[in-house]
Amino acid sequence: MNPRSALSLLPPDWQSELSRARIEPVEEGMSGATLFRIADRQAPLRYLKIGQGRSAPALRQEIERSQWLARRGVRVEAWLLSENAHEAGIAAL
Repeated sequence: MNPRSALSLLPPDWQSELSRARIEPVEEGMSGATLFRIADRQAPLRYLKIGQGRSAPALRQEIERSQWLARRGVRVEAWLLSENAHEAGIAAL
């Protein structure tokens, strides 16, 4: 999946926010999700994960595990946003 096709799967407000950023593909994530690095001069470095089909449940579980660990005081990367986008299955930023 290329960066522009990935953007087209996202909700309109995400598309707007990411339209000015440099979006670079990264190797596939451990969950099998498609992974992109988001570089924007006006924001810290972020990553976009998109889970489709069989990778969507694994990504959803990754988000839940991270949130569970964070609630217990373990330092993990924060999920800024996550959404069940209808075409993408699930997307996380």
